[in-house]
Amino acid sequence: MTTKLNFWRYLSPSAHGGTLVFMLITPAGGFHWMPLDSSPRPRQIWKRGKELQGKKIVSYEEGGSNGLPGSGCRTTIALTLTSSATSGDPVEAWCIAINSGGGSEQLCLSTGVLGAALFNPYSSIAEEFDPMVITITEDKADENSVNIDVSGLLKNPISGCLEKGERIAGASFLRKSKTTLPQPTMAMGIAPSAFVLCCEQFVAVILRNEGSLIVYKFDDNKSSTNFNVIQQKKLDRYVVDASIRLREDDTCRGIDIIALLCDRENLKDGRIVTVSISDNYSS
Repeated sequence: MTTKLNFWRYLSPSAHGGTLVFMLITPAGGFHWMPLDSSPRPRQIWKRGKELQGKKIVSYEEGGSNGLPGSGCRTTIALTLTSSATSGDPVEAWCIAINSGGGSEQLCLSTGVLGAALFNPYSSIAEEFDPMVITITEDKADENSVNIDVSGLLKNPISGCLEKGERIAGASFLRKSKTTLPQPTMAMGIAPSAFVLCCEQFVAVILRNEGSLIVYKFDDNKSSTNFNVIQQKKLDRYVVDASIRLREDDTCRGIDIIALLCDRENLKDGRIVTVSISDNYSS
């Protein structure tokens, strides 16, 4: 590729037939690059529409499934957070339909989010599906209140366009502190303000500049849908990066949050911590 590379990241092997795959985003759009493939040339999977032209890519992930087994498996939806080049501008959340023809079907979920993520609490799904989407926003009536919304994604049966479905679940919480922690200087900037990490039924929300962690569990049964807090924890340091993994043993089932925290005294230094959380306890 000879064009300018704006953003890249490693994707889960399930994004493209169980193989090693990287996401490359350029001014032309998004490309899957499989370095171990017999034809490793990057393949365009979506084009930038006019609304995304010139936008800075803050984060990117893919989800959903076309329902095909083995090497034919592909993700169906991309979620990208974007901003302008100006620090402090609102972060926008966009969903993009993924297809082998490299189309440009895009849906703006919100023009002002703290964070967002794709969500699939049903790990046993084997057929074609599109994921849910979680958005984190400030309450317009109270800036100290943060809202979490879980919504469906669907395709209009007539036009085929992406649409945001009805609100499935949600919650809100008050910020624990109005003071912000010391922030390091980072090449990619400090957006988004919140990390949203999903693993099966668990959703972890991290407010980076407050060092706070809140974990929810999504329970969907025939009679009701519940989205409840199971743990809260203060990390007391600015969160540079974080990831999530499932943890299971003979006594409990839960998640581990692995976070890179900025040192309070030396902003160029940091530490990696693991927070283990289950329905019953955390450590």
